[in-house]
Amino acid sequence: MVSSSFRSGLRKLLSKTSRRLFQLVPGPFTDGRLGRTIPVGCNGKEIFRVLDFGPLTRSRAQTFATKEPDTLEWIRGFGAGSRLIDVGANLGIYTLFAAVSGCEVLAIEPDAQNFALLQANLRLNSARISGSVRSYPFALHREWSISELHVSSAEWGSAMNAFGIALDYKGQSFDPLFRQGAIGISLDELLESLGFVATHMKIDVDGNEGEVLAGARRTLRSPKLQSLLIELDERRLDYSSCISEISLAGFEIIRKTPSTLNWSDEAQTFNHIFARPK
Repeated sequence: MVSSSFRSGLRKLLSKTSRRLFQLVPGPFTDGRLGRTIPVGCNGKEIFRVLDFGPLTRSRAQTFATKEPDTLEWIRGFGAGSRLIDVGANLGIYTLFAAVSGCEVLAIEPDAQNFALLQANLRLNSARISGSVRSYPFALHREWSISELHVSSAEWGSAMNAFGIALDYKGQSFDPLFRQGAIGISLDELLESLGFVATHMKIDVDGNEGEVLAGARRTLRSPKLQSLLIELDERRLDYSSCISEISLAGFEIIRKTPSTLNWSDEAQTFNHIFARPK
């Protein structure tokens, strides 16, 4: 069985080699890749398309149906007139799936590179989503602040970034590849300023969950909010307080499944799906 470290090293080598080749090949041959797209779908049926900006974007597209089946099932269960806020939208895989499924979506992605790709993917699928998505490049936080986003990778579609303090999803410090200026805002303040009343919420921010929840207390207590999917790692010191914050808002956990984030390790990161009792 091939080890995870070998696979990771091979991906990095291929990525580095491909970047070098693109630098050596004349522009007309490489410019075409900027418009190359990949189908995303289930059971051989295309649902939408995303831009092919490298190995990670291809992986996200190709594993769409298998990576987080519970997330897809959760989105499929939304009723008519649903409104999702996707916190940590990345390149927009789940934002687009929800929008194509008939949901109005507010997508939040603070990483400048991923936000650009998110915007491009929304334009690419504009005929399918009919203007049902709004997106903003904020870092959700407990309060309004100007700080830095600690970015862990330069690859399109990457994750594992942290706003304010360089702590990863396990709560451990890391050395960022670079730092990007970013604006933090509370979810309550953002939704109120936009007049967006969410019925469902997805939070995938690789360690900043406690800060996001602290700035979303009014939103969590809104009777309109029916369900919440949040990725949490049990090794973090604030894990219990995050669960408590959600429970105090009147939600009950209905499903907890290992996240594919730990595909090479004993699972300690889980997707938690909460629902408000009927």
